[in-house]
Amino acid sequence: MYLLSIYFENARKNGDRRFCFRKDHGKIRKWTRLPAGRSNQEMLQLMALACAGADFLHKLPYSLEKLCKNPDIPLRLEFILAAHHSIDGRQHVPPLLGSGIQIDHKGQVRGLTKKDCRLLPPALPIRSPALGTGNSCYFLLAYGSELKHHDRTDDFSFTDPFFRVTRFHSLFNKEALVTDPVAFLTRLHYRGVLKSRFPAKWTLERLTQSFKEYLSIETGCWMEKRCDFKQEWSRMRPWQHRAALPVLDVTRHMIDAFPGSGTPLNMPGLMLLDRPD
Repeated sequence: MYLLSIYFENARKNGDRRFCFRKDHGKIRKWTRLPAGRSNQEMLQLMALACAGADFLHKLPYSLEKLCKNPDIPLRLEFILAAHHSIDGRQHVPPLLGSGIQIDHKGQVRGLTKKDCRLLPPALPIRSPALGTGNSCYFLLAYGSELKHHDRTDDFSFTDPFFRVTRFHSLFNKEALVTDPVAFLTRLHYRGVLKSRFPAKWTLERLTQSFKEYLSIETGCWMEKRCDFKQEWSRMRPWQHRAALPVLDVTRHMIDAFPGSGTPLNMPGLMLLDRPD
């Protein structure tokens, strides 16, 4: 899935506005950078709300009514998505589709039907990202500027049916916790090295190589059978923690979203980053 454009009305910082992603030589850019500032920070949040699915937003650790400029008028979001052919095409998704939500002064979310959408092209098919749990079809990740992680409190058993919210909650609440790095690496190592399961082994090898090359993290023993990741994590410097943490959270969610892929980190998706530096 690609987000092509988003229209919003009554946003606190952005008011009534339209944002379209630019293309290079007719192709969607891999990265789009926005200038720093509160209005663009809010825009990232609006993009996340648009693509996350209305059914999940009431579980977000954030008061959505804060995003309304005028409390007497709902915040309205309408947007255009494009399917990524390699995965979405197999799920009978139109190449281009529109959708929309509105949020009232109480923070309640309602999905918009085709007759409700008045900002989108009239011939555009309208579909809701909230239908089902369609992980691969509407895969979204979003991260705030400061990340805090679980410490032996993470849930890897999917007991929470709204676990999908954790993919973007840190963009709205700096106290929201992302993946426990030690617990996740330990589980990945168990599956990949001790049990020789190909997706886990391939993923851990990618992390091992990339962390060493780009973050100067010593990963020489990560593929050995006896590796203590609590000790390995404690050896890293604070800046390495900051850089590795979102990568590990991304990895965890991509494995969860694409269980049928042997190379989950190669799958496409939409990622929003506040202060990527």
